[in-house]
Amino acid sequence: TTTVKFRYSIRVTNEGNIAGYAKEVKDYIPEGLIFVAEDNPLWTQVDDRTIVTTQTENTLLEPGESTEVEVILTWDKEAQNFGVMDNWAEISKDDNDFDSPDIDSTPDNNVHGEDDIDDAPVMLTVALGDTQIYIGLGFIIVAMLTGGIWAIKRYVL
Repeated sequence: TTTVKFRYSIRVTNEGNIAGYAKEVKDYIPEGLIFVAEDNPLWTQVDDRTIVTTQTENTLLEPGESTEVEVILTWDKEAQNFGVMDNWAEISKDDNDFDSPDIDSTPDNNVHGEDDIDDAPVMLTVALGDTQIYIGLGFIIVAMLTGGIWAIKRYVL
């Protein structure tokens, strides 16, 4: 019955030598997480696993400057849906006043390892109180056995 939400902050940094715009940022939602439109009014869903935002389209980033966008993804409550989930985001459209192409990546090609794409793994596990109960019960049983053996040795034998 628990709803688990993950808030991702996606930082876009201009690592080039001229000012430019990140006109669109694309996020690739991992299996196990879902996009809820009400939580993300500045994002648009493209398909089941892809969302985009144009929040930064009018933000001129000078060399070295950064801006951030956030997205909230919700855990898909399936019984076996645990473990590491790897969220990917990239700049999918860029622009500058000189129409110069990005020198170290190609926007919107979903090639991992390029400079315009990065990932953020999260891990979801569940810890129940059962373990603590069994450990406590085990200690009580061992203590009772130890006390019983001591009493038998002292008073009976």
